[in-house]
Amino acid sequence: MSETERRSLLNAQAFKNVKPEDKEFFQRAGEVPGLFLRVLPSGGMSWVYRFRLHSKPDKVTLGPADPSGRKGLTLKEARDLAGNHRKLVSAGKNPRFEVERKLAQEKANTILFAQVFDDLYQGGTHGESRPEESTQIFDRDLRAALKTVPIVDFGPVHFAKIISGPTWRHSNGLLKHGKIAAAYRLIKKTIRHAISRGLLTDDPLRYSPAKSFGGKTGVEERNLGMSEIRNLLTQLTFWHTRDANRRLLKFTLACGQRISAVLEMRRTEVDIDNGTWRIPKTAVDRRTKSKDSRVLPLSQYMLQLLRAQLAVIGTSNELVWPATNGKQIFPASVRRCIEDNLLEIEGFTPHDLRRTFVSRLHERAAQLRINAADIERVVGHVLPGMMAIYSHPDPDDPLGGQRDVLNAWGELLITIDSSRIRSIIRPWAGVRGAARRIPCL
Repeated sequence: MSETERRSLLNAQAFKNVKPEDKEFFQRAGEVPGLFLRVLPSGGMSWVYRFRLHSKPDKVTLGPADPSGRKGLTLKEARDLAGNHRKLVSAGKNPRFEVERKLAQEKANTILFAQVFDDLYQGGTHGESRPEESTQIFDRDLRAALKTVPIVDFGPVHFAKIISGPTWRHSNGLLKHGKIAAAYRLIKKTIRHAISRGLLTDDPLRYSPAKSFGGKTGVEERNLGMSEIRNLLTQLTFWHTRDANRRLLKFTLACGQRISAVLEMRRTEVDIDNGTWRIPKTAVDRRTKSKDSRVLPLSQYMLQLLRAQLAVIGTSNELVWPATNGKQIFPASVRRCIEDNLLEIEGFTPHDLRRTFVSRLHERAAQLRINAADIERVVGHVLPGMMAIYSHPDPDDPLGGQRDVLNAWGELLITIDSSRIRSIIRPWAGVRGAARRIPCL
């Protein structure tokens, strides 16, 4: 509908007598140049301020108009507001953007931190392959503390207060660095989402990195020595966890695969009779990081662990390593289990078992009479350089080399796992002053 502009100036009495017409029209409000009363054929009225900024015309709606002031702005209120906008234009600022920013700020003042997190992960813009794992961490460690905190009020003090609780420390007083780092990552991601939505203008943790709270800032690539492997396999018996988790860690160490691939193992992929495990290629529901599916031979040590595990879970669950509720275990849960029990080795993660597998086998390749290329094939690595050109598996027995690697490593682990254990009395690492009987090789 075309606009019609009335040149006569508007005063308080004329404002009360304004009547709608067949077409929309604009009535000059006077005093403040650019202020108009917009009248619609339906009878609705609003105040509009027109201006020019950088030689370009623009306008901003000030709000509904009402002579009584009960349902909108009076003439005086509209003139005062238009006068403020005129000052912004004189300063080179766009009043429309300032109004939108103010409205966004008022809206942000009522939006809670937990609501922004839910919007990020329920909206599907998180970009994660396992969003349910992040949601579980937030619900368990952060939601209770942040459900009443507005996103605009969040700062370093809030996070410092959250991690000051006893659940963020081991029983010996040391910080749980991995847990703090995981929580910090979720908070930073939520803050970035709030900035993209216009709820925040700056990152409140910009000058507060994870290390300032005790969280790790990077991956500490390490592996276990043979003496540490002995201690791990020996002390697993005394960990405060399920027998299934003990078998899971032993199997992960024995196969050298990523913890995600092991946790996603399906019963239909395991052939106990032929001693093989078919690892599928990576997909939306399978994070194996393999472009193609591959078959991994199973050593006697791995078969022994699998038979024990399958006998316990029965045939009701498709997963080989399910949680107590029957659902899939997250890698973060395994990491937390290690942090709570393996106190002597700080910062050790499930992926370090894979590094241990590769490192210990490469240094013992000649002693165990195995091929370095077969070690890389077992873990699914792309062979480097000339090894990829000249090192090929036996066409008559493609899995023979990998089977030799896994059998040699499995026999070594069986020797360690079944060694005679003698007990000594010493203070338990997790409880100061409390003596427990623990194994020692």
